[in-house]
Amino acid sequence: MHDYRCYYVDANNHVTGVEQVTAEDDEAAIEAAKGFLNAPKWSAVGIEVWERDRRIWRSREAEQMTAPPQPKAIPRQATMSD
Repeated sequence: MHDYRCYYVDANNHVTGVEQVTAEDDEAAIEAAKGFLNAPKWSAVGIEVWERDRRIWRSREAEQMTAPPQPKAIPRQATMSD
């Protein structure tokens, strides 16, 4: 048996809560996490499954969350000295 953590994530991709799961393998832990998605807690929109420092799975909802757009570089304009 292995210990896993299922992290609930909000729309800003911040962790809002955690559930501990003991499962025989990665697939069983993922199935448990999918069950948590059916009854979301902590204002979560997605969930990630981790075993220690190894991410096992991320829900589609969590995958669709993106970081805010980064500012685009302004192209350098040619000057007379160029």
